[in-house]
Amino acid sequence: MITIRKFEPSDADEILKIAQVLNSPASDWSEITLRAWLQKQNCLVFWDHFVRGFVIYSLQKEVSEILAFAVNPQCQRQGIGNALFKKYLSVIKCLGSINEVWLELHVLNTGAQNFYHSLGFTKVGERKSYYSDGQSAVLMNF
Repeated sequence: MITIRKFEPSDADEILKIAQVLNSPASDWSEITLRAWLQKQNCLVFWDHFVRGFVIYSLQKEVSEILAFAVNPQCQRQGIGNALFKKYLSVIKCLGSINEVWLELHVLNTGAQNFYHSLGFTKVGERKSYYSDGQSAVLMNF
């Protein structure tokens, strides 16, 4: 059965695998760091017999930041990212105080930039030499 739900501890290994395959920001985190974020329940997963995608986010007063957002490569282009983002928005809107969403992504990740633009994000800046490969991070706001 397809569902979008909060993270469960049994999801951690699958999330880590997806992050590593996609070279997601979460793949740079140690397993301990990833599990700590996940235990805060600031993670939603798209579940259909296995984790097909996830979003890890933080909440600070009026702002939410997407820390990692990924869909299993075998499941991309099936609407999972859109569905996951819509659920994420509904969760943070229920909090009442969140009125901005921020994220940053690799300047060369044009596929993700196009995806976020399609959701309504706007590029608002760059962080020069942000990543270990010397490339910049694109800052986006929703």
